[in-house]
Amino acid sequence: MSQKTDNVQNSQPPQSKKHHELLEQIVKNNNVFIDASALMHKGFRQMETLLFLLLQQNRKRLIIPQRAIEILEKDRNAAARYAMSRIRYHAGKNLVDVCGDESDGDAKTVLINVFTKNVHQHNLALITQDGDLSHDILRLNERKSLKPRENQAHLQDKNGEALVFRFNEEGTTLIRPGSNTLFVDLSELLQEDTLLLMDTSSLMMDSFRLFEKELFTTLRNAGKHLIILDDVIFELEAHVRKQKKAAHVNAAYALSSLRQYQLMDLVVIPGEDRHGAFSHFADRTTLTVIRELRQRYAVVLIVQDIALAHDVLELNQSRSQRGVPVSVYRLNESNGRLSIQLGDVERQEITRAWKALAART
Repeated sequence: MSQKTDNVQNSQPPQSKKHHELLEQIVKNNNVFIDASALMHKGFRQMETLLFLLLQQNRKRLIIPQRAIEILEKDRNAAARYAMSRIRYHAGKNLVDVCGDESDGDAKTVLINVFTKNVHQHNLALITQDGDLSHDILRLNERKSLKPRENQAHLQDKNGEALVFRFNEEGTTLIRPGSNTLFVDLSELLQEDTLLLMDTSSLMMDSFRLFEKELFTTLRNAGKHLIILDDVIFELEAHVRKQKKAAHVNAAYALSSLRQYQLMDLVVIPGEDRHGAFSHFADRTTLTVIRELRQRYAVVLIVQDIALAHDVLELNQSRSQRGVPVSVYRLNESNGRLSIQLGDVERQEITRAWKALAART
């Protein structure tokens, strides 16, 4: 390697302590992949030294699709040439793995296939600037969690996760894509053993009116019900009585909609369940009901309340009670589409990781 290249590498700005710790956790806990969009971002140049130092310390390699290499080789801009020169250098140090071959489809397809095959058994992290690819990779976590019950037993000790990171605009750190931009179609969530619940906080959203048609059309087509617990009905009725304009209007609309679709057998309220299947859940709280339901069903909860979302998702970490993983979503405020509700839990997990690392140093 030339002296000129050495000087470029050594002149990179020092990483902040927070970024160093986050990147260390990513490398330590995951098999790390990167695509062409990230390799050509200025963030790759900024983080290169630290990334490969951590890979070396953890005896790991950076995994790059063969198709991404081909993209870099064909692109003659300075960023692509720099990325290729550094990949060749680090490959010579045995710190790079290339996945796929000439018979594969495009680089996105290669990554999606690799993640699909391995996410059950390994923690995988992808660095990419491609928003569509981020969306597809993150949705693998939900498809994994919604597999039928018979597939859950052999996965209990092999619970991998797919993570996605991108460089911030300045290229100075890695960030996780905002979950509220990754939209999910309800029809993809409703498997044979899925039960769908919705909390007051989502029913009270202005955007519930935008979601309403998709919700009940999808339930009708799938032969499913929306379960609305008694305490949700009580809360909506309380908002109607308060006469506060916005809350009153939204609560009244939600109640009217639920009653209408209850007559069509698309809404089940346990305290009023004439079929009796859910009547024993009358007057019980959301957390209590989900704790019991997840022993037999794949529960999907739509909720805006981050605290409740956190408590529900914590059930998935329970060691004393095995069950089907619960999935939690929220309504987007502007378009009424579903997006993954994981923000609070993700922040807490990263904070715990930082604290654990600080305690060891």
